[in-house]
Amino acid sequence: MSTVIREGKLALHFAEGWQAVKWDEQAWYRDGNALGSRIKGMDVVALGPDGQHWWIELKDCLGYETENLPRLTAADPVQVQTVNTWLKDNQLDQLVCAKRKKLFIGDELLEKLVGTVAGLAAAARQARQDVRAQEVAAFAAAPTLGCTWSIALLLGGESREFKRMAGRLKTKLDQRLHAFGVSCYVVNETVAAPQQPWTVERVAS
Repeated sequence: MSTVIREGKLALHFAEGWQAVKWDEQAWYRDGNALGSRIKGMDVVALGPDGQHWWIELKDCLGYETENLPRLTAADPVQVQTVNTWLKDNQLDQLVCAKRKKLFIGDELLEKLVGTVAGLAAAARQARQDVRAQEVAAFAAAPTLGCTWSIALLLGGESREFKRMAGRLKTKLDQRLHAFGVSCYVVNETVAAPQQPWTVERVAS
C-alpha cells in the first residue's frame, strides 16, 4: 500500500516501498522536548527502499499567486530598504534593523532544513529513551555521508513563467544549500524532478 501525504488541497502519492511523514505532525517535533516551538521544519520527509531521501517543502499558491510573489524574490522589498536607509541616516542602525515579514523562500527553506536536521539528530540520540524519537529516527540517516538526499520545493498554482521562475529559484537553492551536499529541485503539479518518487493530486478541501 502506497503512502499518501496530504497538505491542504495537495495530496502526494508516494511509490510503493517509500516511507513518508509530515514532519510537523510528528510527536517528536510537536512536543518532543519542545522542539516544535523552537525550530522550524520541512513539511515532508521521505525515505526510499534503497536509502534515498527526499525532503519536501509545499507551498500552494493557487489563488494567491500575486500575494506570494515577494516570497519568490531574493531582493528585499523597497520598503525594507527605505526603512533601513532612514535608520542608518539617523544613526539607529546599530540598534534596530528592518526585515521583511516573510522570508525569501530560499532562506525559509534553508532555515527549515537546518531545523529538521537538528531535530532528527536529536531523535537519533534519544531513540533508546523516547518512543517519540524512535518513530522518526529512521529518517536521521539523510545528513550522513553516502546517502542520496534531494530537496524539493513544490509550488502549487498556476504560472505561465513557471519553468523560468523554477530555474531561478533552483539556482538560489543550490547556492544556499551547497554545504549539505543535496540535489535541489523546484516542481509543481505538472513539472516533476528526475526520479521523483511521488505524484501530486489536487483534492477538495
